[in-house]
Amino acid sequence: MRVPLTIDWQKLSNPVLKHDYWSYKDPCMVWKDGLFYLFFSVFSPGNRSQVMHLISEDLVTFSDPVFLWGENDSGYCSPDIQFIDGMYYLTYQSWDPRPEQQKSHVKLWYSMSKDLVNWDVKHRQIAANLNVDQRAIDPGIAKHRDRWYCAWKQWQVPLIATADSLDSDNWELLGRFADAADTTENAQFFKVDGRWHVIYQSPNDGTKIYRMQGSGDSVDDWRHWEDEDVTLPRQEGFNDFSQGGALFIADWREHDGFFYTILHARYMESDPENPNMGHWLGIARSTDLRTWEFPGQRA
Repeated sequence: MRVPLTIDWQKLSNPVLKHDYWSYKDPCMVWKDGLFYLFFSVFSPGNRSQVMHLISEDLVTFSDPVFLWGENDSGYCSPDIQFIDGMYYLTYQSWDPRPEQQKSHVKLWYSMSKDLVNWDVKHRQIAANLNVDQRAIDPGIAKHRDRWYCAWKQWQVPLIATADSLDSDNWELLGRFADAADTTENAQFFKVDGRWHVIYQSPNDGTKIYRMQGSGDSVDDWRHWEDEDVTLPRQEGFNDFSQGGALFIADWREHDGFFYTILHARYMESDPENPNMGHWLGIARSTDLRTWEFPGQRA
């Protein structure tokens, strides 16, 4: 029996998730069989980073952690989730696997699950051949026909590449992602009415949604995108110090007519010694990906 998605918008308020001592960033979210599955980065003072997974029935109360990756090692960050060919893929960044390079550079990784609770204990690297001795963060993946695609940030440059399998040792670099600015990060691929989109954020240029100009059938299509700015409203007491970042788009229009996004926002002035601290998570919705509203507001 198919369970309908229901979100009591009037019951929600931002932030939907916060902690007195930890900072929450880079969220992504899946709804399945009446439950919301949330994944996000957790930062503690000193910039120790982990990836946490929680479950909620209503986005008001949350479970204890299903997992906390990096609890003993740190370095896990920036999760993104995709459902591809009957499997959930959770991508993220963590340390270089080479003992002599550990904690000198971070790399791109993924794990798989059929049910969002039990995850493959073997975590696999993405595009390793393109990131040797390079800092690589914020992976986002897509599959179209028989090709895989990955967008990420190498040092400060947003890149896109393709391969015939996610585990390939021969990823092909397609180049810089469109005209995205330096520092652009947190890529997520998604489709709207059959057309590929990517959402990206930049500390300098804000958040943009890129629409593919072609169908995606040609590898060259993945080089050509057109962008549109995303503007979030201000909500006193939630995003006073930043508009909001690392938006993850969920297309739930078939249920109630809305796109939803879960995002992080800064609630305090940035601390140069702990720049990732001072964030919590919130939610917004839109009918067109351009005009957004937070709980308690009207678009």
